[in-house]
Amino acid sequence: MKVYQPLQQKDPTTGLFYKEWTVEEGLPLSDSLITAAPPEGFNYPKWNYSKGIWEEDTDSIIDYLKRKIDELENAILDIVDSGQSV
Repeated sequence: MKVYQPLQQKDPTTGLFYKEWTVEEGLPLSDSLITAAPPEGFNYPKWNYSKGIWEEDTDSIIDYLKRKIDELENAILDIVDSGQSV
């Protein structure tokens, strides 16, 4: 059975807000572990303790979008510098 340990900060190794563990079925679990898996469609799942649900981490989404904008800006500047039309 898979269980999840929600984290307040991203794990420095995986970049995720949780650690995943495999334990034997029926093993008593501590209160810090949950059995609900993060939703498949979430890119940056983070456990909301007050609601008891997985949510997307908005700060991670914003950081990702900022990086994408920077990449696009650099690509446009490369095209302009090369003399090609956009």
